Amino acid sequence: MELARSKYNFFVERPQGVIAYNARTGVFALLSRAVADCLRSNDRLPGLKDKDEAELVEQGFVHFGDELAEIKALFEQQRSMPNHVHVTIVPTLACNYECPYCFQNE
Repeated sequence: MELARSKYNFFVERPQGVIAYNARTGVFALLSRAVADCLRSNDRLPGLKDKDEAELVEQGFVHFGDELAEIKALFEQQRSMPNHVHVTIVPTLACNYECPYCFQNE
């Protein structure tokens, strides 16, 4: 399988390097400019050092295979766990609970 960049990477330039965030894994990392430029480039991923590649895969900045399929599989796994309750709260304009933190209260 070919190594690919995550679609969920975000970068912020700082004086000491580039802060990278992966929204899929929730990982923040301080990267060198060279590594960050590699991850931001549209070109094929050049050869990274084995240590860098392993860390970037573990952190979620790069991956092997279909990233979206991994997310869907994790969702289905979590959804089928019998000892978890999943609640989705979707208030409407008709909600009358008047929670102090909710915008519907106004």
